[in-house]
Amino acid sequence: MSITEETVRHVAWLARLGLSDEEVEIFTGQLGRILGYVAKLDELDTTAVTPTFHVLDMYNVFREDEPRPGLPRDEALANAPDASLGFFRVPRIIKSGAPAGSPTAEEMSRTSSRTGASPTGPKSGARTGPGGDES
Repeated sequence: MSITEETVRHVAWLARLGLSDEEVEIFTGQLGRILGYVAKLDELDTTAVTPTFHVLDMYNVFREDEPRPGLPRDEALANAPDASLGFFRVPRIIKSGAPAGSPTAEEMSRTSSRTGASPTGPKSGARTGPGGDES
């Protein structure tokens, strides 16, 4: 399987990555070499090899998952540096306003309710919304 620049642009669009033409060219080559390596591995005869999921024999050493009472709220908050109305209070870390280039709430809403993605991704250099419309 070969990979095209169009495929790289589409995957970048799905991942919300802005790639320059130069980066698309670089990633197309790199991903092509990775797929070539995987294809080379497919040539190996593995019929006598037992399938493994991990190189070491591993097994689950966890206890059974049984419900039990949790820590009472007063005990959980006893050593909290700041508590209010039965909750931990923490400093605000999210500033109002989103970073440049972040999708708007409306774009995120359209993305989550969309039924399918564009098979080809955005046109080169064009910024398209989740529904494929230019915005």
